[in-house]
Amino acid sequence: MRLVRQRATEFGVNPNRVGIMGFSAGGHLASTAGTHFTTPAGDTKDNTSVRPDFLVLLYPVISFTDNLAHGGSRKSLLGDAPTTEQVRLYSNEQQVTAQTPQPFWCTPPTTKPW
Repeated sequence: MRLVRQRATEFGVNPNRVGIMGFSAGGHLASTAGTHFTTPAGDTKDNTSVRPDFLVLLYPVISFTDNLAHGGSRKSLLGDAPTTEQVRLYSNEQQVTAQTPQPFWCTPPTTKPW
């Protein structure tokens, strides 16, 4: 987000209309960008916003709670024995605030249409 905004002129994009899209586990990454943007990453002193202006979440892994998690994604990110705090922190549906960007999302149907 920071890089795209800083180089917006070079890339030919509006720095105030930068979003992120992700599929499946990439949807988790995108939703994490949209819900954890206030947490500093690294030691940068740059004030460029890393808050996405919008999210496109396609078949996203949103939650790591026991009854909703995609087990493989949760294990890959949090390991075999995640703490309750880790599960809560990376269950992005629990991190939504008034500042969370507007998402467009698509999830698979819960029943087969045929």
